[in-house]
Amino acid sequence: ASGRACIFAGWSKGEGLAVEENIEVALSADARFYPGMFMVACSVAYYARRDVHLTFHLLDGGVGAEHRADLERIVRLWHPSVSFDWLSIDKKTFEGLPEWRGRGKMTWARLLLPKLLPNSDWVVYLDTDFLCLADVAELWKKRREDVALMSSLDRWIPAYEMEGAWFSRQGLVFDKNRYFCAGLCFFNLKRFRLQGLDEVCVRFATEHPDVCAVDQSVLNAIFSNRSDLLLISSRWQTFTRSVTKDELLSFPMLHYAGEAPWVCLHHTFVATDLWLLWFRFYAMLRNVSMWRAMREFYTVGMIVRSRLLYLVLSRVPLMKRVLFCYFKLIGHEESIAIYKGFLHRFEMPRFSYFMKRS
Repeated sequence: ASGRACIFAGWSKGEGLAVEENIEVALSADARFYPGMFMVACSVAYYARRDVHLTFHLLDGGVGAEHRADLERIVRLWHPSVSFDWLSIDKKTFEGLPEWRGRGKMTWARLLLPKLLPNSDWVVYLDTDFLCLADVAELWKKRREDVALMSSLDRWIPAYEMEGAWFSRQGLVFDKNRYFCAGLCFFNLKRFRLQGLDEVCVRFATEHPDVCAVDQSVLNAIFSNRSDLLLISSRWQTFTRSVTKDELLSFPMLHYAGEAPWVCLHHTFVATDLWLLWFRFYAMLRNVSMWRAMREFYTVGMIVRSRLLYLVLSRVPLMKRVLFCYFKLIGHEESIAIYKGFLHRFEMPRFSYFMKRS
């Protein structure tokens, strides 16, 4: 294997192993978010046990035939038993529903899963800004018939403060200790269909078009006081804005919430080590240098500026204080919280924290 591949490699393809179980994973994207769909599917396949079968249900809002073939080809390189179920989504389905911060409406597609997958009882839905370093087979074992939905807490203070205010205006109960991030949704589809929960969610969404976190608001409103919501360990949705070394060493599912590596074009974009990790994995999958992988999405100037910005702000406290004072002066206090999340980082020299799999 090449030097790049050795960072992540170390397992054999397990030829001849008996397939024990079919694990179903759902992802949704349009052409803009295809890189994320590609990375989630590949990382799930890479870290999944060799003796399971993986079925990917891919909700296609405009990915295109070339991208479909590309994803299938690369994923098959990293797991011996996979299948693909491409489901074309008509974006007219989401007319009248709001976009998520100008990023399109495909996020709503997860609410269609109970009907889109009539022969499936369970599915793990993941947003496209994940990098899955965990074995999805471990998560799959957590299925319980008395549970309709599994997810993990969203501990991002600005998120649940914003949601809490919206819930209050609507006269709805809000409990930050039950507020989950819908980036990970492990659905009991059978229970959703039996109780009509998908229709309840869609009805709530159409009646509340001003939801501030789109489908996440909807799901939290519906499950706010239901006993069949199970909150699971943050290992299955570890936010990169606050991940620690110890958490990283446990091989979590990393969620790049608000900082999808291939679309960080806003003024807060800084090239953190975890940002570089995403590109390190992407480069390994493509068998190219990490520099070439980054150049596929960014100009040289953007990469250099963003990396220097991170290095300066993370090492020179005075510069960070000056920047935060500037944000206060121009009325961008929210940017301070974003930067604090980005700068809560640690060094990963040569990515040596990642070990070969046995």
